[in-house]
Amino acid sequence: MTLLSDVVRTSTQVSGTPGRLAKLRELADCLGRLEPGEIRVAIPYLSGEIRQGKLSLLPWRCSRSIGPSTS
Repeated sequence: MTLLSDVVRTSTQVSGTPGRLAKLRELADCLGRLEPGEIRVAIPYLSGEIRQGKLSLLPWRCSRSIGPSTS
């Protein structure tokens, strides 16, 4: 089992690597360590797109859900 932190670490390393071949090596190493069922989950993280899309939390929405203070 591969930890998500390993996939995130690889993604960070790839983003900081200037050479295309070095990036491919990093990605290949990471994908080679994954179990077959993990590849489908890891690919979006490695390509920079998470499966659920962007999470949008606006401050006014958060404060509205809490309600007015009772002080």
